[in-house]
Amino acid sequence: MASGFELFMPIFQGKLPERVPVLCNLFEQGSDLLELSIPEYYSDHLNIVNGQMKMTSHFKLDTIWSSSYAAADAEALGSRKTIYSKDGQPNVGHLILNSDSDIKNFTIPENLSSVPVIQDEVERILKIKEKTGGKYPVCSFVTASFSLPVMLMGIGRWLSLLLTGDQQIRDHLLSLCSKYVGEKIKILREAGSDFIAYANPIASATFLDA
Repeated sequence: MASGFELFMPIFQGKLPERVPVLCNLFEQGSDLLELSIPEYYSDHLNIVNGQMKMTSHFKLDTIWSSSYAAADAEALGSRKTIYSKDGQPNVGHLILNSDSDIKNFTIPENLSSVPVIQDEVERILKIKEKTGGKYPVCSFVTASFSLPVMLMGIGRWLSLLLTGDQQIRDHLLSLCSKYVGEKIKILREAGSDFIAYANPIASATFLDA
């Protein structure tokens, strides 16, 4: 039976694989297989490695995710509180941009690779590669620069700035978010991530065109 990587290689070469690879967006569901609550699951970031490996085996998946939850991007940029649900993804509990002044003073960490949540994901990528012998592609995700402001300032404030706010402030924020995304992608690729999902939940072709 072909491994995950062996299934994807023909696709990259424009050929048909032995079967369609199975890739599912399963994250906190790993807590159930480890019999941990979601707060317990995320209390040790290496639980994610064990949970993902169990899900790959249990659901017969062909990839393994290294990422934790979307709010980690807000943590990397200074959010000091994350809200943990009993049955869903953790969410941002501290919005760091609450005024135009906050946006003007907002900066991206100078050495992003030294930020704890980024270091954690790099370690997970390396650990997955070690435990699986490289048989499965490692998937990671980043929040797109267009959607990232929602986790920094809330969707209402972001849509207001986007649609009717100061263009210079809006463009400044998007430029910084784009810088963060680019740097994070580079770090993940250098660590060994094989696929990177660019998650842009706020955008749509119709919305962007408008």
